[in-house]
Amino acid sequence: MPVAVEADSRSDEDALARSLAKVAAGDPTLRVERNAETHQLILWCMGRPMPRWCWTGCATRA
Repeated sequence: MPVAVEADSRSDEDALARSLAKVAAGDPTLRVERNAETHQLILWCMGRPMPRWCWTGCATRA
């Protein structure tokens, strides 16, 4: 199930992409890609997306 994610600011976009890539590297059910047409960062996951609070915690730990 795809979920579009975005950083709080434009300067945080690369850091967000790197952090999500680290999380996805440790979990084979996750995949991160950047959509060339929309320029969105897309997180592909199995099942229901995790709540926002969970990703906030993951991003600060990665």
